[in-house]
Amino acid sequence: MTSDEEFTLKYYRASLEEVGTPELDQRILAAAHRRVVQRRVLRVGGGVVALVGIALVSIHATSHHRAARVKMQTPSPGVREYGAIEDVTRSYLLQVQVPAYARPGMNEGR
Repeated sequence: MTSDEEFTLKYYRASLEEVGTPELDQRILAAAHRRVVQRRVLRVGGGVVALVGIALVSIHATSHHRAARVKMQTPSPGVREYGAIEDVTRSYLLQVQVPAYARPGMNEGR
């Protein structure tokens, strides 16, 4: 025992009317030690759970980001009849060009 523990034990024993036995002192110290160990385990366990949670959230977010990026890059196989809403055909949409000549009023509002 250190001198601080001895002083504490002497002070404790002096404050009681009936002096406790060394066995009682050992039980008290053992209970305090168990409580300290429990707190440390809970703190470390909480830190591990927090780190695992952060890792899972980042993995989940990354996978959704990748899936969205891949989805944007690959064309949808079910899309057909381009321009059907505008009543034009796909070949027209691929070949449409700016008019070759300029008339008065063509560039107004640009």
